Amino acid sequence: GPVNVNTAGALVLAAVLGSDSSARQLIRTRARKGFLTPGDMTDAGVIAMNGAGFTSDVFDVQSTAEVDGVTLTLTSRLLRKTELGQKSVLVISRRYGDLAEGAEPVAPPRLRP
Repeated sequence: GPVNVNTAGALVLAAVLGSDSSARQLIRTRARKGFLTPGDMTDAGVIAMNGAGFTSDVFDVQSTAEVDGVTLTLTSRLLRKTELGQKSVLVISRRYGDLAEGAEPVAPPRLRP
């Protein structure tokens, strides 16, 4: 799917937009405003956004809970899709532990029943 300009990093934006200077300007604008609009793209000199958009269909959700002094973090990757007019969200992966890239999943601690 398209790259979400409101979540992509500078390197990804530069690759998709074909312009380092536009990507840097958009990153500064997004940092200041919190999000980008079509007007921001025009102001940065972006004429066409092939492969880029303002929404996402894949989301990472991180949940952290503490039980009896044990902290557990669960990261789920969700896919939003529409098929035959029906909207749904699917869990496409889950892992326990750190969100750091390349981190190995950590087995959850055993909790008392």
